[in-house]
Amino acid sequence: MRKQQFISYRSTIRGVYSVADLIVLAIEKRLSTDDVFLTSVTTLLKEKNTLLLNAINKKRTNSILSSNDTIRDKKTRFLFHIVQAFLLSDNETIKAEAQKADSVLSRYGIAIINKSYSNQTASTAAMLSDLDELGIKDSTIVNAIEELRNAQELWQQSYNTYIEQSIESESKLSASKQSVVVKDIINTKLVPYMFAMSQVNSNIYGETFDVIQEIIETNNDNVRKHTRKIKSKSQVKEEEETVTTTNNL
Repeated sequence: MRKQQFISYRSTIRGVYSVADLIVLAIEKRLSTDDVFLTSVTTLLKEKNTLLLNAINKKRTNSILSSNDTIRDKKTRFLFHIVQAFLLSDNETIKAEAQKADSVLSRYGIAIINKSYSNQTASTAAMLSDLDELGIKDSTIVNAIEELRNAQELWQQSYNTYIEQSIESESKLSASKQSVVVKDIINTKLVPYMFAMSQVNSNIYGETFDVIQEIIETNNDNVRKHTRKIKSKSQVKEEEETVTTTNNL
């Protein structure tokens, strides 16, 4: 006896995307395109799931943007620290090279890492340009400058990607809201239809419906395991707090 099983509302955003993707693949692999309604629902699910993936990727790009900014900050600090250390060198040649670099760095200051993304990018670009004009030859300082330049370019690339995705997603829903749309298509349109068709025409729809149910059940089982794990951790924490409170009485 077949029963309907729906994707859990507790499913993760990536879990929803994965379920929808697997369902589409299952339908396209096993069923023909003669069923007009199923084709329209599958097409809609693919479109909304693509939007969900774009929203997920945008969140990931934003994370990468922040990570690359941290790398750029580290390379900026390293350059400033190297130059400050070389200013104290007993080697006059090294000290002279450091003084050249410091004549530029002191104008900008290490505080540029605390500026906004746009201001820091502009200041770093100007600082690198000014350093290039000095003709510094000390290999350690030159390498530090190049590492900062590479970090600046890496950040700029990730920023360009972020802007492109922001423009594409400007009129679209966020990942969390988009996942709700995808879940709604699966739970209110696709599963009820496939269940009904598996009842009246099991030879054609039965196997595909069973596969869809297995996909959903696997996801829901993962959700249940994750929920139990969270509850278990919460329970342990409550017990520890209870013990601590008792001991303090």
